[in-house]
Amino acid sequence: MKLYNVKNVKGFIETVNDCEGRVDMVLPSKDINLNNADELLEVLDQVAPEEGFREIELKVEKNQDVVRLLKYAMRDFDTRSILAEIREGDAMKRAV
Repeated sequence: MKLYNVKNVKGFIETVNDCEGRVDMVLPSKDINLNNADELLEVLDQVAPEEGFREIELKVEKNQDVVRLLKYAMRDFDTRSILAEIREGDAMKRAV
């Protein structure tokens, strides 16, 4: 799934921390496990909290976590225009 214009980085991280399954950020060189504190710090070092993420691609292990992340995106004022792409192989595709 992809999220766009995520400005509330703190809220995003809190939402990832609430997820029950693994959540990976997909980067060209590797996937970063956002559930892992050390790897999450690596991501945060690359983005200033006030800038947020213009685009973030995620691999989400559990269906309920996809829903949780979409709810976060929809309630976050700065990401009301959020678009979500569910790629083949993501949890929601497997559930259908």
